[in-house]
Amino acid sequence: MDSILETWQNAHLEQPDLYRVTDADSALFRRHLRGPVVQAIESIAKLQQRRLRILEVGCGSGLASICLALQGHDVTAVDVSDHLLSEAGRLASAAGQLFPLRPLQIRFAHGNVFDLRQYAGQYDLVLSFGLLVIWRDQARRLAALSSLRGPLTSKGWILVGTTYTLHPLFRTVALKPMVADLVVRHASTDG
Repeated sequence: MDSILETWQNAHLEQPDLYRVTDADSALFRRHLRGPVVQAIESIAKLQQRRLRILEVGCGSGLASICLALQGHDVTAVDVSDHLLSEAGRLASAAGQLFPLRPLQIRFAHGNVFDLRQYAGQYDLVLSFGLLVIWRDQARRLAALSSLRGPLTSKGWILVGTTYTLHPLFRTVALKPMVADLVVRHASTDG
């Protein structure tokens, strides 16, 4: 495993409450359902005129994935940290109890950005927030971004958020400030 990914995974074990969502009430989910991430993806779903198959790589607490599943999308959420996947499962359970009329189609899986082969060509949208900034080396960032393309269908979309943060977890690896939120249309091979 990449040493940065290993450091990242171990950081969650050393600071287990960093991504713990303690206020998992309906207001939290409603706030995120109205947020820019879900709204941007809802715009894409509207263009496609259907619910989407979505892969989130580096899902962390799972909040974005859970909110997308609450919107009716079929979501797979991947993270390198078993601890975070456990927390995400707990949060999904809370969402299921709070919104019983919205059955969640969500799966959580252990994995990392450099090994997404099992998802090749399956998803309408791949999203990742904060993941690309953990590598200082531009070549590793580009390799990670390239790997995110593999799970896409031929007309799929990538939504990537790369922002610098002062979150304590980000202090576990050396970072350079990067601020850019973008939606990149994955170029279709058939034009």
